[in-house]
Amino acid sequence: ATNNAALDLWMSGSSLPKECDPVFSHLANKKLLTTKRVRQRIDLALTNGNIKLAAYLAKSAHKKDVNRVNRWAKMRANPVAALKQQKKLRDNEANRNLLIYGLKRAARRAPESTYDIWQKLQQRYRFTDDQRHTIAQGIALSAARDHLSISHSWLQELTVHSEDSAAWRVRRALALQDWPAVLEAVMQMPDTLADDTTWIYWKARATEATGQSKVAATIYQQIANEASYYGFLAADRLDQSYGFTQATVPPDEAVIDLLSNDARLLRARELYEVSLHGFARAEWDRAIKTLDEHQKAQASILANRWEWHSRAISTLAKTSVSDYRLSHPTPYMDIFEQATQASGIDRTWAYGVARTESLFMPDVRSSANAYGLMQIIPSTGRLAARTAHINYRGRSTLLHPESNIKLGTHYLGQIYTRFGHNQVLATAAYNAGPHRVSGWLPTATLPADVWVENIPFTETRRYVKRVLAAQAITHWQLTGQEQRLASMMPPILTNPGTANRFASN
Repeated sequence: ATNNAALDLWMSGSSLPKECDPVFSHLANKKLLTTKRVRQRIDLALTNGNIKLAAYLAKSAHKKDVNRVNRWAKMRANPVAALKQQKKLRDNEANRNLLIYGLKRAARRAPESTYDIWQKLQQRYRFTDDQRHTIAQGIALSAARDHLSISHSWLQELTVHSEDSAAWRVRRALALQDWPAVLEAVMQMPDTLADDTTWIYWKARATEATGQSKVAATIYQQIANEASYYGFLAADRLDQSYGFTQATVPPDEAVIDLLSNDARLLRARELYEVSLHGFARAEWDRAIKTLDEHQKAQASILANRWEWHSRAISTLAKTSVSDYRLSHPTPYMDIFEQATQASGIDRTWAYGVARTESLFMPDVRSSANAYGLMQIIPSTGRLAARTAHINYRGRSTLLHPESNIKLGTHYLGQIYTRFGHNQVLATAAYNAGPHRVSGWLPTATLPADVWVENIPFTETRRYVKRVLAAQAITHWQLTGQEQRLASMMPPILTNPGTANRFASN
């Protein structure tokens, strides 16, 4: 039983910790790691895309296993070239799996070349219907994200649509301004997307563009009272007020007093006060899971009173109530005011960026090595500091709230100028980098909402929407006046201007 458990552990497509090595040495000494089992694990590793592990395992197997792993390694390194060279492979499951692996990788790099290769390969190999659909869909999606015009036809050819391919079918019709095709694609989307505000909005837009204004108005009205990106866009189309609410969470002082003396939350606060922010957030979040909705809303008020804005925002988001003071706070007001004036940008835009980037957490570091409130990577911080005349000391500067805000707003102002004072483009560039956004500019002028919907990176597409919505809410909270998304979203030009270029991430 012990050996069987050890074999189950060993039979993994992933590399395992070194602490497992003594157990695996025992299996080898008992001659339980047979050639058959090694080959099974090689198959798992290859399926997992772990070529390094497969190569290590192949050393203890047969030469033909080494050759097989080498073919996978070549497919990983240069899939297009490797696919073109695979003319003598027999039609068996192992080789079809290799080809599928290569086709998926090639599609992400060169969808048009991959399409041509695929047309030939599917004539020579007995791929299943599911495999054929998966490859065709992958090629079409990659072409769509690369903004290739042919992707519209390839998406239309798919007989079955996933949520992803259905969404990109709409987006590519939008990019072509083919409104009847947009409407058709939206109407044919999977039922799981039917109530998504994204596609309700685009159904209304397409209905309006095809001359059915009264029907479109009814559809817009379904979401126009929502305080969200698409709710604001729908309200703009109807020329009606935004769905802001004056609702605030009434403080329940008895509950707040109990929470403020809760040992778990006190530990969280003490950790926060000594700048052990990560531990503090983890302690807070564990405690919050045990609270009911009313208690969570009161905990959000408590966090706000402690000026722990990230926990106020995240905790309120776990309830069904609304309170812009808690969900869209405006900390560091004097610093933001001074920094945005110096950079020539709207302070509520900077607040929208900071909230979206970090929830106002001064200590956070992203997987992309971005730091602080406005999530600045060191190379960008160094260059921004030089032109903003700020003394730059590396990571410590990026983690200092005032310096981070000054660097972030300065950089935001520079890319705003670079992109012809187009806030949508600058917002996208802040997230994805100016060079990428320059590559995403259309070949003909597009409405800004259409361009945003066609941003290739899911993260950046969502980011732009969140920043604009947060800006509109923050502006209303601070001034009591509406800042319409329509005023922030001029058409996207083919060449919006390149003055004052600034090196980017």
